[in-house]
Amino acid sequence: MTWVFVLGTRPEAIKMGPVIEEARRVGQKLKILWTGQHTTLANWIRTDERFADLEDLLCPSDNRPLEYARQVQLQVAHWLMLYGKATLVLVQGDTASAWGGAMAGESLDIPVAHIEAG
Repeated sequence: MTWVFVLGTRPEAIKMGPVIEEARRVGQKLKILWTGQHTTLANWIRTDERFADLEDLLCPSDNRPLEYARQVQLQVAHWLMLYGKATLVLVQGDTASAWGGAMAGESLDIPVAHIEAG
């Protein structure tokens, strides 16, 4: 039973960090998928111990948000089918990575949780 966190931007990583920490604290098995939506996040996220389970999907971006979101959906769905056993997909915010991750979970009948501040 694995929770899959889909992250692609720095704000997503910052806001999901405490949720990831708490999930680990209570013994929840998890995986973190990084889509690379914000390329400047690469070095920062790899040095933060909260993201030790990070896997790069590195979806190509062509500066068209809808096309990027579809690329994320395909990449996340592919990962879920290959490595499966996910019981929950968690996304944050209103980004292309969040949309793509949510659509991937939905298409595979995996529950999706949307985390938002406020």
